[in-house]
Amino acid sequence: MPIIALTAHAFQEESDRTVEAGMNDFLAKLFNPQALYEIVERWAPDKTTPTTNADSTEDIDTESSHATPPVDIEGFRSMMREVGVEEVVDATLAIYTTEAPKTMDRMVAAVDAGDAEEIRQAAHSLKSSSGNIRARRLAELLQELKPFGRDGNTDGAKDVFPAVQPAYDVVMGYLADLA
Repeated sequence: MPIIALTAHAFQEESDRTVEAGMNDFLAKLFNPQALYEIVERWAPDKTTPTTNADSTEDIDTESSHATPPVDIEGFRSMMREVGVEEVVDATLAIYTTEAPKTMDRMVAAVDAGDAEEIRQAAHSLKSSSGNIRARRLAELLQELKPFGRDGNTDGAKDVFPAVQPAYDVVMGYLADLA
């Protein structure tokens, strides 16, 4: 029986670790129900695919290859619809646009002050909320920042942080344009 890892970590190194540990595949949370379906389909002994799902998957893949927005709003909306809470999408985005600037301000101050624990906490918080709304690039950059806070060594944080701010600005600008 195949083993599929479901994890909050969406980075290639995590995927590699799960395969090295003997798992067959990897899916990062929050995942799109279609992605789960595709992985189960790939590993299921009896591979029967309804035509309508295969057709819609091809359409999604084709469309996503043309342009990648900084936030996958449609993927977020689709996932929330699948779990029956689509009505909270707008509220979730509103909370993000209100709280993310506060967290970013904390992180800027922490990087400037060399406060390792605050860097870790702020990076973790913003990474999680950014990942939840599917701002993947920003979440990846914040993941790179977290170890500096965790290790107590903030020297490298000042090297990584300059990439975080522009990615954050792009996400916030994109969300402002949607409002």
